Amino acid sequence: GIFWAISMLSFIGGNWAYLKYVALLSVAFGLPAIAQKAYRTLRQCRFDANAMMLFAALGAVALQEYTEAAAVTFLFAISESLETRATARARNALAAIVCLRPERASVINPITKDIVVLPSNAVAVGTLVSVSTGSMIPCDGIVFEGKST
Repeated sequence: GIFWAISMLSFIGGNWAYLKYVALLSVAFGLPAIAQKAYRTLRQCRFDANAMMLFAALGAVALQEYTEAAAVTFLFAISESLETRATARARNALAAIVCLRPERASVINPITKDIVVLPSNAVAVGTLVSVSTGSMIPCDGIVFEGKST
């Protein structure tokens, strides 16, 4: 990113014009990771954002628009970093939700109508479960009797 920022000084012109080549350092540091991911997806005959960014950066370099190539590389690296962070946060949030599930469920025996306590992961689909006021719901389902808020 710093090399891209330095290369932007080349737009001033004059004695600063040579700084556009500093952008190539930014491309050289940022492009290999993108190229590796793009290569993997292109080998599977798929075209994704990594391949698109690789071709955009290589096209900008071919057109000698080095600062543009550096901008594409740097901004895509930032977006991937933000995406990775958001995915990790969502994964952690889902893990926390799973931890909230109670360990036991009060299952109603269909024949005797007695309540039997079972591990919540042993509750079969279609089983009638009793949930008393204030207790946690051990599984997904439909309310047959009573009210839900």
